[in-house]
Amino acid sequence: MTAFPTLFSPLSIGRMVVRNRIVMPALTTGYAFGEVTDQLKRYFEARARGGAGLIVVGIAAVEKGLEYVISAADDSYIPGLRELAEAIHAHGAKTALQLWHPGRYEYVEITGREPVSASDVPPPIFSRVKPRALTVPEIRRIEEEFAQAAGRAKEAGFDAVEFIGSAGYLISQFLSPVTNRRTDEYGGPLENRMRFLLEIVERTREVVGRDFPLMCRLSGDELIPGGNTLREMKVVARALAEAGISAINVTAGWHESRVPMITMEVPRGGYVYLAEGIKEALRGTEVRVAASNRINEPALAERILREGKADLISMGRALVADPDLPRKAQEGRVEDIVTCIGCCQGCFDRLFEGRPLTCMVNPGVGREGEVRVEPAERRKRVLVVGGGPGGMKAAETAALRGHEVILCEEDGELGGQLNLASVTPGREELGTLVRELALHTRKAGVEVRTNTRVDARMVEEMAPDAVVVATGALPIVPPFPGVDLPHVVQAWQVLGGREVGRRV
Repeated sequence: MTAFPTLFSPLSIGRMVVRNRIVMPALTTGYAFGEVTDQLKRYFEARARGGAGLIVVGIAAVEKGLEYVISAADDSYIPGLRELAEAIHAHGAKTALQLWHPGRYEYVEITGREPVSASDVPPPIFSRVKPRALTVPEIRRIEEEFAQAAGRAKEAGFDAVEFIGSAGYLISQFLSPVTNRRTDEYGGPLENRMRFLLEIVERTREVVGRDFPLMCRLSGDELIPGGNTLREMKVVARALAEAGISAINVTAGWHESRVPMITMEVPRGGYVYLAEGIKEALRGTEVRVAASNRINEPALAERILREGKADLISMGRALVADPDLPRKAQEGRVEDIVTCIGCCQGCFDRLFEGRPLTCMVNPGVGREGEVRVEPAERRKRVLVVGGGPGGMKAAETAALRGHEVILCEEDGELGGQLNLASVTPGREELGTLVRELALHTRKAGVEVRTNTRVDARMVEEMAPDAVVVATGALPIVPPFPGVDLPHVVQAWQVLGGREVGRRV
């Protein structure tokens, strides 16, 4: 009997039935450009093997010329997409392909093209290039591109498609009065601004048939001045329900929003109210609603479902941090979960720099085919010097491979600099990482010795087969006059509890 019965109960999304309520939403990886790659397949296969119910792959371009992400823009991409869908299906998960057009968010530095949008309003981020307003024939062409891409996803074996109407991409640009200043049938009142999205849904339904589930990712609140709020998005959600959408995944904000949406200072589950509002607006329909943003633990997910605030739970970066989170939770091994702490260093920060996805708490991300913790051929005696995050992870990994591991830490507790960082206001989640690493290190069988300084003599006496030096770094003390005076302190001293008085 699982401790999370609702979370691990099956659910129908249109004609598709998922094995549990955990959705991995689309998150760009930087592992594939146009064609699906082996690296991308292994990445998603690990999340399917770990127990996710539905995996949304994306973003996937609907138009040629946007091959800095995976593509569904012509039939040549179907074989690779089919291999990806089969890899996910092999482990019991369902999968959807998220269809995307960037609009004014296009990386023109990569594509060399003129960006387009609902209107000629330049974005404050990315290329910052003023886009050209689409003509009506061009709008109809893009609508057809979405529909044909959906047809390819169905042919490739995907169980559903999702239109991304969030984050500030092209569909969002039509929905929002901030970026849509048109005076024709696609602009003005919300009824007109919804037309582009609703026509995409209508044309796609003609291509894929009545039984193929269509989903949409929406921002429940755009979180930009003058943008759509939950009130307007409830109207959009009801229109989507009438158009035949089977599920709406509710997130918050655009990429350009200045309000924190996914970082650790956002309370866990801080945007569930948006999903709750959309679900309330859809009462009486069969449309499923997913809650998103900073839901990184199964107990919180179960509570959201039991309280009726959502039907599904999006766990994006939570499944980047630990692909096996669902399986561990279902088996009652919650303490073994590696929790996403919302640092964004390996995911969003890197992706917006044009670098591939990694994760600060999971060094195996993107390396699923090459990093395996397997039994060592010969058991060794291993000394790890330093009990910070690097030292603890090295010790745990060595122990899991069967080695005898001794970890020595000079301080009285494990954690290293993370203990200092976690006392900073808004950075408390870093303490979660310390606690989990310390727990997992001890559970792996590592002998932990705190208040133990290692020197050459100690190493000689222990005679280990291998020594891992993970002693970290010390802050640089600037060489200016007076730095050694008693009233001059370093940041580490303040974070460590040094009183500095009221005048600083």
